[in-house]
Amino acid sequence: RHVQFKFYEVVVDVDGWDYYVPIKTLYSDAFPKQDLMTKRVAINLRDLYWYLESITAPEILMTEVSVSSAVSLLLDHIGFSNYTFKRVANEKETIIPYFFVGPDKSVAEVLQDLAISTQTAMFFDEYNNFVMMSKDYIMPTVQQRETTFQLKGRDCRRDRRWTRNW
Repeated sequence: RHVQFKFYEVVVDVDGWDYYVPIKTLYSDAFPKQDLMTKRVAINLRDLYWYLESITAPEILMTEVSVSSAVSLLLDHIGFSNYTFKRVANEKETIIPYFFVGPDKSVAEVLQDLAISTQTAMFFDEYNNFVMMSKDYIMPTVQQRETTFQLKGRDCRRDRRWTRNW
């Protein structure tokens, strides 16, 4: 159980170099299932969310707490330190008037409730960092954040090697 599997995309021979781009880190959920007739092995994989599901959240009652403070308090309490928050510059953070965590709730359930109620994305990235992104960070306006990417490559329509006569 909980054997770590790391998946990479390999970009081969870029100016003589091979690049390994991390895609995701997953963990086995149980022992592999074997089918002797087809000679196949099946392994159920999950991200680190299983860890948050397995831990009971502390009972908390706080007033006027920001979302990032609530998440930090929750994750710090269980000893989970690889997390990050992403917001656009000068974005006002959501303040929770009454943050209450009842008994017998898992950390995952509390985080899911926070994500839904504040329209915040929470997920594990390819390095197993817990990432929290505000709605404005995911879908910013042009005034909040300009587009900063470029597509590179070649236009196949102009390259004669790629033209076919039908």
